[in-house]
Amino acid sequence: MKKGIFKDAEICNKSRDIYYLLLRDLEEIIKFIPDINIMINKFVQIITEYEKLTRDQANLNIVMELVERKRVQIEELKLIMKRIILRIEIQYSDTDMNFVDNFKIKNISQLHNVRFYDALTKFHSICKQNIEKLNSAHISNDELAVFYLKFQQFVENYTAVDIEKKTRKNSTQIRTQKYNELYACLVQMSKIGKMVWANNPTFYNHYILYEGKYKPRKKNKPVEEDIEVVG
Repeated sequence: MKKGIFKDAEICNKSRDIYYLLLRDLEEIIKFIPDINIMINKFVQIITEYEKLTRDQANLNIVMELVERKRVQIEELKLIMKRIILRIEIQYSDTDMNFVDNFKIKNISQLHNVRFYDALTKFHSICKQNIEKLNSAHISNDELAVFYLKFQQFVENYTAVDIEKKTRKNSTQIRTQKYNELYACLVQMSKIGKMVWANNPTFYNHYILYEGKYKPRKKNKPVEEDIEVVG
């Protein structure tokens, strides 16, 4: 869970601003904190890592396109499967009901995701094993080739969706952890700046972090005063 109140772009912008202030005031800050350079290097490293994770998260939005493609593929495959089943029933209902039963899928219109994937895989396998009987039911090899191709495309997309969803989940968890790390470091750097410039109101105010809008307004209050920072 995120512990800060800034959005991704806000925390990146605020962090970069504080970083540049630290560089501007480095000579003065070193008088109070001799190892400030080490702390600043860690700060900018965290900023860079979080910015990269944010860009990666945006790229993961491709999963939505894959999910929509999967939905369309499922409907296309259902139509093909229904046509194949209908022709098999017409050809073999009077002579080979067991063969017909092999192809029947209960509530095919209502199947989705894993249940559809399992039914489709079984259906595809039975078709492969009974090409001659399907040809006798006026299902041509060209029609079967289209079905096999769409089946393969669906399997590839189905796998891609699963991978992207897992990647998205893992990336979100990592990004949240890095956000909290960046927020704690941002608050710490802000407090260092305010400590150094405690007797200079103008410079002191540069280091205050305001809630909400990027530029402070009268209605925006400082957000870091009640936060316990773990250094």
